[in-house]
Amino acid sequence: MPPLQSVTAITYFDSNGVEQTLAADQYLVDSTTQPARITPAYGLVWPVTQWRHNAVKVRFVAGYGAASAVPACIKNWMLIRIKTLWDQRDQLVKQLGMPTFEPAFVDGLLDPETVRSYS
Repeated sequence: MPPLQSVTAITYFDSNGVEQTLAADQYLVDSTTQPARITPAYGLVWPVTQWRHNAVKVRFVAGYGAASAVPACIKNWMLIRIKTLWDQRDQLVKQLGMPTFEPAFVDGLLDPETVRSYS
């Protein structure tokens, strides 16, 4: 969910199932890379966690902050989509729920801001 503003906390369940908070000096945050990365601090390794779903939680603040920081391609995409909804408002009032958009040419405007995850 870039861009990353800050990491608020990293918590985990240790091998005994007790929730622990990782001290901020135990990890490094690379917010230059998109998406951001978190690694153990120099010379350290990640603590052992309990084998369970959601054993680690990362709380973070993300977003562009000021409206002026939002890239133009996102603003343009929003304007086109909002205008399309406005132009078709009579048809939308007759339907239940929000309309769905088929992928369209205009969606390509978001390509520069798309984050792809490679596992």
